[in-house]
Amino acid sequence: MFNAVLNDILRRLLNAGLPAVRAYPKTKLDRYSDAVCVSLKSSRLTSSAMGSYLGTVSGDGGVSELYGCRAEICLGIAVYAPAAETGPERCLEFAEKIREALCADGGLRLSEFECGETRYDNDSGMFLCGCIARCTAYPVRSRRRDDGAYSDFVLRGELK
Repeated sequence: MFNAVLNDILRRLLNAGLPAVRAYPKTKLDRYSDAVCVSLKSSRLTSSAMGSYLGTVSGDGGVSELYGCRAEICLGIAVYAPAAETGPERCLEFAEKIREALCADGGLRLSEFECGETRYDNDSGMFLCGCIARCTAYPVRSRRRDDGAYSDFVLRGELK
């Protein structure tokens, strides 16, 4: 389920024109290209009443049961920009684009966004700005009544 949420967040950032990748597994950064590295710092799942059961839905030739929960997610986002004169400004531009992309409709609610100080990072040879985003997601999964198999989690409001 956490992979589904992270994949959705990466898709949002990529659709906003940001060079987003998962922070792990680590890959070598190109010091001449921008990068937005996203990781899951923490998460907390709470179920709805009645074992997370939401009801039934008809479709695809049968009836499926819906199950859902509330996920409070804290993302760590590292924004890297090449070590040029405009590097610090570029980091802040990207931070604003990240915030806007996470605020878009579609099953994810941004509750807090923190942008840290931009500094030169000796390890990467680039400017680095660390951001933290706290979001709430509502993952939903369905289970077919005929065979009892669960489908993948999707965020409420998102098309699979």
